[in-house]
Amino acid sequence: MNELDGLKRQFRNAKQRAKYWSGVPSMRGFGYNPNAGNGRTADEQYEMAMDDCNALGDAIEALTGKRPSIPNPKDDYNNLFAAKVIPYLATKSGKA
Repeated sequence: MNELDGLKRQFRNAKQRAKYWSGVPSMRGFGYNPNAGNGRTADEQYEMAMDDCNALGDAIEALTGKRPSIPNPKDDYNNLFAAKVIPYLATKSGKA
């Protein structure tokens, strides 16, 4: 396995860790439940996973010249919720 394949595998794992520790819902469930444990630990784990994503993205960019997209599960979920769910709930309650 060459260096690029190893970096891509580590990057994929870091993205999965970030998604798990973000505490947002997914097709498989919610991942980590912040109410069931120490929220500070979850935030620290999430930040470490995001830092890993950024560092690995930089390393991949140095080798290939193309930077992979770095997801932000918390912001992505909040934006989706604000764009889809809140307007839907507003129309259901008759306030729109």
